[in-house]
Amino acid sequence: MKRFTIQVGDITRCQADAVVHPVTEQLESAGTVSEEIFRAAAPSMKEELQTIGSCPSGSVVVTEGHGLSVKKILHTANPRWLGGEQGEAQILASCYRSCLQKAVELGLKSIVFPSISTGTYHFPVNLAANVAVRTILDFLKEDDS
Repeated sequence: MKRFTIQVGDITRCQADAVVHPVTEQLESAGTVSEEIFRAAAPSMKEELQTIGSCPSGSVVVTEGHGLSVKKILHTANPRWLGGEQGEAQILASCYRSCLQKAVELGLKSIVFPSISTGTYHFPVNLAANVAVRTILDFLKEDDS
């Protein structure tokens, strides 16, 4: 059984239980992928996010699927790259770990992540990929659900 794969495609058309939506701490658009998710989801997603209010960096808040082909949308406040000396890698790892933990809590079996923080937030792609893969694999070693 496949537990972890890397694919390229349109995240708004994914087939999974949940999709991860990178946002600001104020639950607003955090760049291109975020804008695409906002466009693809029903306006009710933005309304639900307004009732939640905010999300600390590295954390996650959850909404319904709002017209996407997923049960839940996991919104995570991702870090902006500031040169690597401000704990950016640890915050990015926390984004992945928080989303995985929330998926387990909710009984979700599949989750789709974008390449968090590598666009508008300028996180170096190679470093972000290493953080993502290491964090996901470490989590899967500890939790087999």
